[in-house]
Amino acid sequence: MNKTSRRKFLKKAVGISASLGYGSILLSSHASVTANPKGKVKLAISSYPYWHFTRKKLPIEVAIDDAAELGVAGVDILHRQMESEESAYLNHLKQHAWLNRIV
Repeated sequence: MNKTSRRKFLKKAVGISASLGYGSILLSSHASVTANPKGKVKLAISSYPYWHFTRKKLPIEVAIDDAAELGVAGVDILHRQMESEESAYLNHLKQHAWLNRIV
């Protein structure tokens, strides 16, 4: 039995849909749903890999710094990774994100 990886499957699916013209239909229907007036897709990264896929548990600030370096618009924060739920800590994260132009 021939196993196809997810990546190969997605490449083929995108290629087929683009060749059939479905890609533009999907993109145009998605663009009408977004609230972004410029029509650009805003990207975000998750803090999940900074905690689960490394030996050292990295703080959320590292994810925010990397997001700023990559030029993405936001960071999805894993609740378990937060040091606390106190206002001072949350304000610290907000300030850190704001200084890095992360929304």
